[in-house]
Amino acid sequence: DGVPVQVVDPAGAFELPVVPVGDVEEFLAEHARRPIDLATGPVFRAVLGRVGEEEHVLLLVLHHILADGRSVGILAEEIAAGYRDTGHEDVAELPVQFGDVAAWQRTRIEQGALDHEVDYWRERLAGMPHTLELPADRPRPAGRDICGRRRDFHIPATTTRHLHALARTHNASLFMVLMAGFQTLIHRYTGQHDFAVGTPVAGRDHPDLDHLIGFFVNTLVLRADHTGEPTFDDLVDRVRDTALAAYEHQHLPFDRIVEELHPQRDLTRTPLVQHVFALQTA
Repeated sequence: DGVPVQVVDPAGAFELPVVPVGDVEEFLAEHARRPIDLATGPVFRAVLGRVGEEEHVLLLVLHHILADGRSVGILAEEIAAGYRDTGHEDVAELPVQFGDVAAWQRTRIEQGALDHEVDYWRERLAGMPHTLELPADRPRPAGRDICGRRRDFHIPATTTRHLHALARTHNASLFMVLMAGFQTLIHRYTGQHDFAVGTPVAGRDHPDLDHLIGFFVNTLVLRADHTGEPTFDDLVDRVRDTALAAYEHQHLPFDRIVEELHPQRDLTRTPLVQHVFALQTA
């Protein structure tokens, strides 16, 4: 009848193949590169590599649809605890499952419990340009791919201390100061005074979710305001106020914001935000 439905398959048998390993890095890369078929599953697999008689490497591969970064940490902690206890300690039963959370969120949206957040994001993002035009050395292709690059660098401890001190001066967090710096960089590259930067939030706002594996992360749209050529101190204050207000309205899923705002779409860009800034602490 044209209405999508969800079919939950019964849990299948878990298999842990054990394979001999010569080069550990090659072993990890080979198995990590193997794609996961979302249509047939499974969305999680594990391989135990035997390096020596008493040395093994356990590789876990999870699709992002199954777990977020915090979930990977939870899984690693549970595996380590089971390994140390040799399986004798019972794992505490979770008060809720991910399906319960998804159903609860859907019910809240259907009953209008998040209508005030819809109104907030409509007002907050009204009139905002939906694209960020970074200068490029070649025409934008007709579609986008997932290829990217990674650059590692270190920030000296003295610089970090100064950043923390600046944050305290503004009653802000380190993230807010760094976000202001990131926005300044984008502003200078593009000349745009009004644009959006996405940032992920954990989405675990209830104690029952602390030890639950699932994808809870939501993307917040932080609108940058560089009108009037503010000083960096002024910009930190603007970012702080914008971020705090966004945190208060973080429960509306990003896809629902896109649905409500109907931004202009094309195949070359993601909707609303094309740049994401995140600060992860160890």
